[in-house]
Amino acid sequence: EVPFLTEQDDEATIGGIVATKNVSPASFESGGIRSWILGISVMLHNGEEHMIEDGITPSGELLAIYQQLFPLLGKESATLRGGKPFSQEEATGYNIWTHNIGPRQLIDNIVGSQGTLAVITGIKLRTTLKPAHTQTLLITLPTYAQLSTVVEISKHHGVRSLHMYDSTLEQINSKQPVSKGEHALTVVATLAGNDAHTLHQAVDRYSKAISLPEVSVIIADAHYSAAPFTNYEHMRSALTSYAQGSFIPSFTTTGLLVPISSLGKVLEEIDAYHAAKRLMYCVSGNPGSGHISVITLIPETPASFPEKVIEATKDLFLIIKKYNGGIGAVSGDGLVG
Repeated sequence: EVPFLTEQDDEATIGGIVATKNVSPASFESGGIRSWILGISVMLHNGEEHMIEDGITPSGELLAIYQQLFPLLGKESATLRGGKPFSQEEATGYNIWTHNIGPRQLIDNIVGSQGTLAVITGIKLRTTLKPAHTQTLLITLPTYAQLSTVVEISKHHGVRSLHMYDSTLEQINSKQPVSKGEHALTVVATLAGNDAHTLHQAVDRYSKAISLPEVSVIIADAHYSAAPFTNYEHMRSALTSYAQGSFIPSFTTTGLLVPISSLGKVLEEIDAYHAAKRLMYCVSGNPGSGHISVITLIPETPASFPEKVIEATKDLFLIIKKYNGGIGAVSGDGLVG
């Protein structure tokens, strides 16, 4: 298996994931998609086809492009190092911080470039043995402030994947009373192993480690899936019903990348922004790699709807920028995000 893809949503294609350097709930543990690629087949603008992998020397137009590019990267290395993103999951496109001369540098630059350097026609991936057992925990966090701590604890306890969604959706779906503005999070953590007893012990240690005040931990059954609470159509119907009005759920910010230490503060500011604007919203994302997505319910008024979406998107990006955040690729979004 490829853990990165195993934990990916069903709507994303492998081609889209590679072209945008997408992330998944398993990214923070198993690494980004680049680390799982052994080689790629590409077609250049002039129709040339090339296979790029270790041991294969670039030729033709591909070699010419590479020979022009590398001296520039070397000359401007100081400037480039100064602008390097805080996370390898940043989807700014080209991986211009890689200085390993050879096919790997070419692969690292083409992956995530969304076809601007070459069109990817084939992908060769490395794989690993699929673990015999997995266990998923549902961790309810009453406040955003606890999220960063849970992520850091997860990194030190062998958590295989980490995802989060707005607990409000779960409450709405089960017809539970919800106070407007209440946005507790459910963090979905999965651990895996080949020995059931050892895995059980690991889950127990992890559960005790995250015994933060007012945090509840539930072991999910084998058939649990977070998909219903992160599916766009579910969010649309649940939130529109919750708001009791005519609204259009808009992905005002999808694939925002936030430093792990700032996750709680960013989410608190996003919550305060929507409260001040009297707008309903929900959040989801892959907190292990610092990715969050926001869905804002914009009142369905045709004359002003586009302007309101643009306004909310810009305002939320300003919040992210204040914390040195950036743009990541989620569900096939990349530079467009």
